[in-house]
Amino acid sequence: MGMPKAVRILLKTLLVIVVVVVLLLVAVTLFIGPIVKTAAEKIGPKVLGVPVTVERVSINAFAGKVGLKNLRVGNPDGYSTDPMFALGELRLDVNLASLPGSGPIEVTEVAILDPKVSYEIVKGTSNIDALTAGLQKAPAEEPAATEGKKPARKVIVKHFECRGGEVSVRAAMTLGKSVTVPLPPIVANDIGKSTGGTTTFDAIQKMVGEIASGVGKAAVGVLSGVGDAAKDAAKGVQDAGKGAVDKIKGLF
Repeated sequence: MGMPKAVRILLKTLLVIVVVVVLLLVAVTLFIGPIVKTAAEKIGPKVLGVPVTVERVSINAFAGKVGLKNLRVGNPDGYSTDPMFALGELRLDVNLASLPGSGPIEVTEVAILDPKVSYEIVKGTSNIDALTAGLQKAPAEEPAATEGKKPARKVIVKHFECRGGEVSVRAAMTLGKSVTVPLPPIVANDIGKSTGGTTTFDAIQKMVGEIASGVGKAAVGVLSGVGDAAKDAAKGVQDAGKGAVDKIKGLF
């Protein structure tokens, strides 16, 4: 006895739906990277006021992996044409098993490879201060209504590392030339674990703070031979990095 016509139509309909869903998932996996790249290069300059370029963004939704290569953030007007910040590669790996439910999302790894920070002082003002001053001029938006809104999921970062980094200092005490400071490897584990998870921004703030602290310490050590002025400049890198985090936090 053959299958009833209504059942055959239902099965065909379900098959079409499954195929469409699979195709959408594949499309998102293949094309969301270029979408993020385009958004970063269009929105980034409007928010920061400096050029932003990204060579490639890759997102594998099935494996929970995100990759970014060759991010460049330019200097504000009045400073050198060197990028203020350059990033060779960013790798992020999320444990997909932690996504369902309401518990903290587990980020297995965040790896920042070959970052380069250019710290410049022109007429007493650093490029980082000039950039963040521009951020503060952005008009504040009215806070969105939070009534009935679910609290954001917390995160735990199992492993964070930053390696292959450099910071260059250019100021009057370096005779206008760039002095390169190697950045020792930075590692932090179990960010947010002791409190059962932390907010995404606080996790980012922790990681950026580790980098800013490492940059400051490296600059102090390498430039100590130049004199106290260079030590002050090196500490300025650290303080400016932390200050930038606080100012950017106010935008969200």
